Amino acid sequence: MNNQFQNRPALKSGNYKIADLANRYDTSLRTLRYYEQSGLVRPHRPNQHTRFYSEEDVSRLDLVFDCRRTGMSVREIRDLLRQRDELADRDFSKAYARALRKRMAQLLEELEELERQKTFLKRDLAALDASDAA
Repeated sequence: MNNQFQNRPALKSGNYKIADLANRYDTSLRTLRYYEQSGLVRPHRPNQHTRFYSEEDVSRLDLVFDCRRTGMSVREIRDLLRQRDELADRDFSKAYARALRKRMAQLLEELEELERQKTFLKRDLAALDASDAA
């Protein structure tokens, strides 16, 4: 399943080096290595200093970067990838939609809390400004 929310540069071959993917995702090599260490992707490692990423790795990374853009944690993404590996495409699409709805609900709660904080800040600043003017 390839759910890309963002247009990304096309890749030209079936095996990609880490620099190719850093360019594709406009990210650092360090980020891609971190995702490997976190178990989100497992490129082929013919030696200690070389990584080759397959089409499947790219598909996984597409999902990883889409999810990170929504603010999902690495743990949440790892769980989604596990489901992607285990479920039929239709069932995974439903699981993915549930995860996105959950994230949307979290963001709406965070926005409400930020609005409350903004109200308190405005009140406190108005009180301080009034006392300075007196």
